[in-house]
Amino acid sequence: MLFPEITPAVERAILASLAWQQALHANELQSAHLLLGLLHEEDGIPAIELKKQDITLNAVLNQLNVPTATVVLSETLPAALPSLIATLIYQARDLALQSTGNAVVHGEHLLHALLRTDAGLINSLPSLEHVKRLLTERLPDVTSSLPMEQMVEPVESVQVHSLHRILDANYNRAGEALRILEEYARFHLNDAYLSRQFKLLRHEVTTAYAENVTYIAGLRCRDTSGDIGTSIITEAESLRASLYDVFRANMARLQQALRVLEEYGKVVSSRFGSMIERLRYRAYVLEKACLFADTNQSLIAKAQLYLLVSKSSCAASIEWTIQEAVAGGVSVVQLREKGKEDKELLAIAREVRSITSKLGILFIMNDRPDIARIVMADGVHVGQDDLPANDVRKIMGSKTIVGISTHHQNQLERALQDGADYVGIGPVFPSSTKSFSKLAGLAFVRQASNLTSMPRFAIGGIDASNVSKIVQAGIKQVVVGRAITMADDPRSVAMQMIEKLNQ
Repeated sequence: MLFPEITPAVERAILASLAWQQALHANELQSAHLLLGLLHEEDGIPAIELKKQDITLNAVLNQLNVPTATVVLSETLPAALPSLIATLIYQARDLALQSTGNAVVHGEHLLHALLRTDAGLINSLPSLEHVKRLLTERLPDVTSSLPMEQMVEPVESVQVHSLHRILDANYNRAGEALRILEEYARFHLNDAYLSRQFKLLRHEVTTAYAENVTYIAGLRCRDTSGDIGTSIITEAESLRASLYDVFRANMARLQQALRVLEEYGKVVSSRFGSMIERLRYRAYVLEKACLFADTNQSLIAKAQLYLLVSKSSCAASIEWTIQEAVAGGVSVVQLREKGKEDKELLAIAREVRSITSKLGILFIMNDRPDIARIVMADGVHVGQDDLPANDVRKIMGSKTIVGISTHHQNQLERALQDGADYVGIGPVFPSSTKSFSKLAGLAFVRQASNLTSMPRFAIGGIDASNVSKIVQAGIKQVVVGRAITMADDPRSVAMQMIEKLNQ
């Protein structure tokens, strides 16, 4: 970590202040905790100087009305120090440079920085004013009295200064891009899962940076007015014709910023570079998921009633059944034919494609992207043991709709990351057409409802008698098979289910 050098005594004092914060159950570290930490090191110069003014550990506890507590010090400092300590360490480093020409922070430098910064602490303990005055006399600010040629050069080399500027600029750039992308997923895609993933990625970038680079160092090296890059603007940067253009520009901005952080972060530590590399790959996955969410999901997002058909599952002709079901509210039809020879399956698929085209509804082919491409189906639905979504798109093209069956949360999250346009959630209830060793049940419906707002269809044994339970669990999109196809009046059954979905 790029951080000013401190003496072992200062390190112990910081550890003690963190221990006091924990022992006193404080949400954040305060100046009083640091004062207690400095007093905790009884043989240190701060404790000795303070004791001369009758400022001891017990005296401070009594004066601040803080109970005595047993503190246990950790062995090492945490990767990310509280901002108060980081700020004071850098101020103490400046005091050390100004008074001695050496940047190593000693206890008296840290105490002086604390007393110069926090007037409230001196108001609580007036005797600290005298200590502050003594330290000021001992550690004078000599910068203004030295000729320019005699001023102490900063300890950081030009390279370290430049490194901080690069890391600071790209950390800010990545954070800004992630916020814009999060808003795109939240307000435009209306996708809770993708919005959450961008938010998590933003926090993980922040954590990786805080654990490896001191934010205050980058802030001190920041020179916005002197940055030559602020005046270099291309024409493309000022043009955004659509929300999608904003998405693409900021996704590229994020990936480039993470790449810069990764490469220059390796100078800080290989660990930091590796952490950023993993986050950059996450950004690529999210880009793909957002792309398909924006282009394909809108076609299926408004569908509520999704019909599974096969020749054998229809009480009447497949054409009449689909026509009546669509008249009742069905807006997606999936052909699921098992055990048919390819030639016969292709003929049925062509028939269903012709029917759905005339009715103006979506046609999804089950399992077979090759057949789907031949008949120009709108999409393909695959199970967990079928072709992956990526391979389906290689066959069908990027504009095809891909649905994936999911049976638990891990499969659902994987489907979202793979760029599924919709997911099947189930099986919810026992089905007469397909047997399962285990039901996902309504618990998975509720889980899916909370995880994502992308198109998700509950499936498995759903009919007019139980569809309200799906709605109560948080989903208003269902897949129905024989409850409609075997009905004497598919239209009225579909209408009844639509009514219950909208209650």
